[in-house]
Amino acid sequence: MALAHIEPDNGAAWVPAIGEAAAAGDAGRIDRTLAKMAAANRFDEMLNDSMTALLDVARRYPPPFDQNERVDGKSVTTEMARLSFVFAQATAITIPNYRHLVIACRRDKHPEATLAHFENCGKIGRLMLTRSGAWVSRLIACSLLRESGIAGTTDVENARTALWQYEQYGKLIKQEQAGQASLESLREQVGGMSEVEANQRALRHANFAPMPPTGWRPTREGKPVDLLGSPFPTPVDKPAGHANAP
Repeated sequence: MALAHIEPDNGAAWVPAIGEAAAAGDAGRIDRTLAKMAAANRFDEMLNDSMTALLDVARRYPPPFDQNERVDGKSVTTEMARLSFVFAQATAITIPNYRHLVIACRRDKHPEATLAHFENCGKIGRLMLTRSGAWVSRLIACSLLRESGIAGTTDVENARTALWQYEQYGKLIKQEQAGQASLESLREQVGGMSEVEANQRALRHANFAPMPPTGWRPTREGKPVDLLGSPFPTPVDKPAGHANAP
């Protein structure tokens, strides 16, 4: 909450306040906080800043990595192990718990809420989907747009693109030859590039299509997902200690 007073234009800074208001059962405070988030012009979870700080600590006080270290079941170099460790820790620290935000934007949970309430949820979803540098936040944004019932044609196309790129990067890093691409992506993130930007660059370098083909839709359990009427897929692997499932 302190960050919200320092950076009121940063939507990410207001997420904890939604949880505090929900815990207090204060619907008016939730509405006011949603309005403040909706008025923000950026969404910075400070993932890069945290990665840089944690990498400095890891270099000065190296964790006991060795050449037999494994990430996702694959043998990796000490540098890769260190950067993967830093990314995981920074994500767990900086990505907020979105559970109460998603619940606040569910029409079925708030039948008494005004249209302005859900319009603010839609604005927050659009902000996260276009300005956040973290995939978790962009995918949660998809759920906000759906749950609020505010998603329009442009929102659907932006969501399709985000979900496609997320899926394609997942395929890329599973390839045996993708180790270098993953390492370069982590290096770029420590250098100041966002996770999304670094992953998008890796897709271009690997000649993966950055935009979904016409008619492509994400699937859940093998079935196509209706981007306006059914739940968006959300990350399976969420940061440790966070309950971001809608």
